[in-house]
Amino acid sequence: MDARIKLVPASKDISYLRAEYRQPLQIVMVVVALVLLVACTNIANLLLARVSAQQREMAVRLTLGAGRVRLVRQLLTESLLLAGAAAGLVLSLWAAPLLVSLVAPSDSPVQLPLGIDWRVMSFTVAVCVATALLFGLVPGV
Repeated sequence: MDARIKLVPASKDISYLRAEYRQPLQIVMVVVALVLLVACTNIANLLLARVSAQQREMAVRLTLGAGRVRLVRQLLTESLLLAGAAAGLVLSLWAAPLLVSLVAPSDSPVQLPLGIDWRVMSFTVAVCVATALLFGLVPGV
């Protein structure tokens, strides 16, 4: 007797797994979005607090002859470095295989390939850069 298992991609078929895990996965996505929102809000508050503390320094620099473009460029550079989207991307590339190796038993013949979804990463980088630009350039205008 030749027993075969039919494998069907879960993304293209309605399966019991999709119905069973749909709501928990949506909850996880909402929680991740809220954590991203909190992180962006913290960066924005940090940038605004820093800029309000630097008003005197900016006034002195303007008095000494620094141009507005130079000051805006300095604020923009600081805010982009503070956003740190590239550091998060590198951390995720390093941490994903580590987490899989901690969860999966070492003698298991089944491998769990874990790829990075570049659409999600590009969205995260775009949100971080937009926050840095918005709250980094607003005080310079």
